[in-house]
Amino acid sequence: MKKIVIIMRKKNIAIGFDDFKTLREGNYYYVDKSLFISDILNSGQVVLCTRPRRFGKTLNLSMLECYFDIKQNNCHLFEGLKIEQDPDFEQHLNKYPVISISFKGIKKNSWTDCYTQIVENFQQLYDKHKYLLASNLSENDRQRFEAMLSKKASQIETENGLFFLSRLLYEHHNQKVIILIDEYDSPIYVAYEKGYYAQLMDFMRPVFEFSLKNNRYLERGVVTGILRIVKESLFSGINHLAVSSILDYDNISDKFGFTTIEVKEMFDAYELSDSFEDASNWYNGYIFGEHKIFNTWSVLNYVYRPKNGFMPYWVNTSGNALLKQLMLSGVHNIKEKIQPLLNGDEMLTTIPGELTFSDLEVRDDAIFSLLSSSGYLQVERQPKDDCEISYKYLVKIPNIEIKYVYQTTIEAWLNVDMKLLNAKFDEMLLALTRGNKEPFEHYFEKFLLSSVSAHDTKEPDTENFYHALVLGMLSKLDAEYILKSNQEAGYRRYDICLIPKYQFPRRYYGQKGILIELKLANRKTSLSAALKAAELQINENRYEADFQQYGITDIFRICIAVKGKRFEIKEI
Repeated sequence: MKKIVIIMRKKNIAIGFDDFKTLREGNYYYVDKSLFISDILNSGQVVLCTRPRRFGKTLNLSMLECYFDIKQNNCHLFEGLKIEQDPDFEQHLNKYPVISISFKGIKKNSWTDCYTQIVENFQQLYDKHKYLLASNLSENDRQRFEAMLSKKASQIETENGLFFLSRLLYEHHNQKVIILIDEYDSPIYVAYEKGYYAQLMDFMRPVFEFSLKNNRYLERGVVTGILRIVKESLFSGINHLAVSSILDYDNISDKFGFTTIEVKEMFDAYELSDSFEDASNWYNGYIFGEHKIFNTWSVLNYVYRPKNGFMPYWVNTSGNALLKQLMLSGVHNIKEKIQPLLNGDEMLTTIPGELTFSDLEVRDDAIFSLLSSSGYLQVERQPKDDCEISYKYLVKIPNIEIKYVYQTTIEAWLNVDMKLLNAKFDEMLLALTRGNKEPFEHYFEKFLLSSVSAHDTKEPDTENFYHALVLGMLSKLDAEYILKSNQEAGYRRYDICLIPKYQFPRRYYGQKGILIELKLANRKTSLSAALKAAELQINENRYEADFQQYGITDIFRICIAVKGKRFEIKEI
């Protein structure tokens, strides 16, 4: 009698798949997140889920669409999944019209190109519901629908596009709609970086207000993104908004990323149990609510090709333009703030739960909010004292993979910036020696922002600080100029002068002398008033006498008024 051997074929690993139906109908391994459906049904009418990139947001929204969509019959997709045991499973299965739109990948350099891409996404959305044209639409509704299909709708009609479509779907199916919006903040990052942020927000606010706030045809709304940008008025007035972020303790906290149990089960299925501890060191360490979470993307990539060993798969999955811009701005002395993290230490800090893009420029803790929301920090809530308003968080680099990101990508940004800064420094000095005010002013501003801390400008002797700062900048010219500071000339002491050096027997004719007068503005004195005082001081005190003894008559005279990190420059 022949022995029958049954060979169990391992399921494929889906890399880059974010379509639930394709994954379930193919021979792919699926980590069961189906109870996310119950979480949504038991949450507020509108739910905002914020998680780092590549942690399963798009796949979960695709699952919701497959579950709710009234045009589909998807009971088979949920066979054997946990949601099938929910007593209300069949009550909501494929019972609602669904509007699903994504703002992922909208990364344009201008508002015109961004809006064109958004209109294209709306056109594709309306094309999915083109069957509504066969229903009993009014002539006005038909024209508006066709205008959206042909991308000829006005901007106001586009802003109202989700609400308008939800009304038509409700009237056709006699059922309220589910609205799913994926990566809502993706274009906002780019708009902030490229300078058309205000225009984009003027468009996005009514889109969200019409569809999620004042929409009587709405059954449920689910929005995903990375940052919670509530104060920007995108979600203002949505009293029924439920937020699930990495800082929140809720039932949704384990529905994005992989839990320890889920990764162990996967490694058992692919005979990789011996490497689980190493995988944990590489890809675990995130804390979402009360759950320790693995990086979804990296775990899948390792299981897909384990012979390659452990690698930093998550590093180059998408751009980090906003994070890079903030780090290179010099506004918050970022490298100094994150140095303890680079040293492997933990830090206690506050993290704002809600963030505006303007906060990035003024709040010292904004960088930690951005780093944690983007997946670069492990964040653990600390006990709150009765007298405290905000929670304290213990933050650290979560695992080997992210440590690699800090040691390579982030430090490389900062090092490259220093090279660029040195090149711009030379250009600033060249502009000064040639008497070119505009380029000097341009580069001086960059150095002021990158070199001056808010603590420096709070010192009582701030004018001396700026004097020393400018002297330090000019010291690189000592091979070509005699650098003088606080010397008597004419009737009083000038601040700084640079006298071209002479070498006998040849003189450097045509090289300008440079005279700089610094004035500090304060609460009672404006920048303009300080600038006028500096100009008056140069004109009245005949500082050029110090230059005349060297035979220099061509003098570049500039006044600099400073107040904090702001300044004004005038040539006289």
